[in-house]
Amino acid sequence: ARTIEDTSVTGVAFDAQVYPNPYAEQFYFKVATASQASITIQVYDMMGRAIETRTVNADAIESTEVGANYPAGVYHVILTQGTNVKTLRVVKR
Repeated sequence: ARTIEDTSVTGVAFDAQVYPNPYAEQFYFKVATASQASITIQVYDMMGRAIETRTVNADAIESTEVGANYPAGVYHVILTQGTNVKTLRVVKR
């Protein structure tokens, strides 16, 4: 009998992490996705005010710097790719 093992990443719909956290200068994303669709980055402060919104290509998300000019504080970051949404919390020292 032969066993066929599926090693594709189709099981990973969309996952993301932010690093470093807390950060001092800027932060980056580590994203796992099987899609090449663009990803929208939305950043909100603790009062719910939109600080930044931008859309980047999926292959450029991990080299995208975010948060360089933010004041110290806690921020909510929402990454959206198609119907997939990931909400992250990041702290600037």
